[in-house]
Amino acid sequence: MERFELRISRAGEAVRVAAAGQPARTLSWSIGQLVELGRALASCAGPLTPALREAGARLFVELLGPDAARLLERLASWRSGPPVALVWIALDEARLHEVPWELMAHPRVPGETLGASPAAAVVRAAARRGDVTPRVLTGPLRVLPVIPDAAAATRFESSMEEARERGEALLEPAITREQAGGAERFLASLRGRVGPHVLHYTGTGSARGRPRVQLAERHGRPSWIDVEQIAAALGSTRFREALRLVVLDTRERALASDFASAAAALLAEHGVDATLAYLWRVEHGHAERLCEALYERLCAAERGQVDVAAALAHARASLKESAAAAYAPVLYLRGPQTALFEREPEAPARGGVIAAQPGRLLAGPCSLILGDRGVAAARGYPRVMERLIHALNQDEVARAELGGTLGMQKLSLPVLAQRFMLRFGGEALRKLLATVAYEASSHAGGPVPIVIDAVALALRPGLHVSLHWLPDLERALAQHNPGAEIISVLPGRVGDELTPRVARRPAGASGWVEDPALQRLDAVVGAAAEAFVVLRPLGGGSPLPSSPPSRTILCEDDFAIGPRWRDDWAAALRGLLASRPSLFIGVAALDWDHRGILRWLFSGSPAPRGSVALVSDETGQCERDAWLQHGGGLGEGFHVELIARHESELVDVLAG
Repeated sequence: MERFELRISRAGEAVRVAAAGQPARTLSWSIGQLVELGRALASCAGPLTPALREAGARLFVELLGPDAARLLERLASWRSGPPVALVWIALDEARLHEVPWELMAHPRVPGETLGASPAAAVVRAAARRGDVTPRVLTGPLRVLPVIPDAAAATRFESSMEEARERGEALLEPAITREQAGGAERFLASLRGRVGPHVLHYTGTGSARGRPRVQLAERHGRPSWIDVEQIAAALGSTRFREALRLVVLDTRERALASDFASAAAALLAEHGVDATLAYLWRVEHGHAERLCEALYERLCAAERGQVDVAAALAHARASLKESAAAAYAPVLYLRGPQTALFEREPEAPARGGVIAAQPGRLLAGPCSLILGDRGVAAARGYPRVMERLIHALNQDEVARAELGGTLGMQKLSLPVLAQRFMLRFGGEALRKLLATVAYEASSHAGGPVPIVIDAVALALRPGLHVSLHWLPDLERALAQHNPGAEIISVLPGRVGDELTPRVARRPAGASGWVEDPALQRLDAVVGAAAEAFVVLRPLGGGSPLPSSPPSRTILCEDDFAIGPRWRDDWAAALRGLLASRPSLFIGVAALDWDHRGILRWLFSGSPAPRGSVALVSDETGQCERDAWLQHGGGLGEGFHVELIARHESELVDVLAG
């Protein structure tokens, strides 16, 4: 792609343009006339008028000057494929951003502007320059919508449905009015999300003093958050690895020329390669058509480069009957590179059980999801079961209805616990659990299950999840990593149930402490980069000695309601979990309680690409198909790689 770099500056009312290696030239337009041209385009409700087309042709000739003939030659050589020419415009003064430079028209093709041409790309240089490196895509384009209006979020999801069904796009759960809340809650939620390739905001923008976007408080009162705060959150390592494009669809307000340039500068300063922002207000129907056409091109599954400028040109061309509205969104880039992504085809999956290797997964960052079934049966639960059966057997009515010991042994633990709670009350169940937890803590020096010990030896720092009732994973991690910090996160006690309980085993220490500093969400999220953080969403016994168990999800009703956590903690922990592939051990996709917890952990989205499930080779075909064809019940058409081995071989599999 040949580059034509233009630097446009202002001297009083005069506007000057300089191409690379050429002296500056003064345009025949004053700054006032150019700004008025932008206002005329913004107020044009239908197709471009003859006057606007003529102005576009004049802009082409005056801006390109001696390079106009060379650019026309490049355009004439284009037949199909990516653009052959890039017009890169650097603007030195704030009012220059109000001018629709993208309106430059092809003199030899009436009505065709460079901004809507598939043969050329017209982009604006962000104030902060930097290298743009295309990210290799081997799977779908991940998009995170931040759309306070729930109805607009639903329409956006509908417009992406076809791309999602084709596997070209993966839409993260939208941050809407309810999830956004105030600025602090929104930033905590954002920091906790998986790094998307595209962040898409639809709402109201303002540039009064500094660029801001509008959210909403819990009670519906409008609140604002600075784009600089968002840019700093996006600059975290997790986002920087993936994020390439931020779309600021501020169609709600027409004060966006200052907003667009200032927001693009802040985002570029924090490493965002491209910002697409609106210069003026656009009707909802036109904006939604532009959005749909933009992602239609960005999500195309063809091999090769994914060009954001070509996608925007495609979107503009889609509004032929309302061409003026198509020039409201403009593109800012950190560097003269319009290909943000390089799409590579995925290797075709082999039939049957995929030949995955957990060693490959464990060699990099991954999250363990440790269930309590089959290969990783949980300690503590059998003792709880025994005590429940013993207590129910002492009650004549319960013993008769449940068929005595033999009948009760056929029931699942959630069913049995539910019957106990309804018969004797919640306080009696809590006392029973506390007794079992105390007995388990007195034998804490004993061995942990061999599979847990093997996987703990191979794990790396980060967030891991245990569905076990006892802190066996925390103990195994502490034993094999004496020089690392271990953090255990449990639901709160009854009466303060939404404030998590956080226990810490400091690096080099032998005991656990309850650190008040770790009651802050940012402290736990920040520690996950170097410490082992174990999330126990079902609750259970604490690693703290002689500590009562946390609120426990045990009964049928508990599983039906699901885990109850503070929204900011839940969003941040889910985001950490979704930021890297998972290793599922002891998780049963066919059990409804496990599927419910998995949906809570991953917010209803499929497990991260590259995830692996480890199961016994005695597992039935239905369970295998649930992982291979339905992602463990988390996503239709998404698969999780599967390793099926005899239980005696699983330790060797984890080691090698």
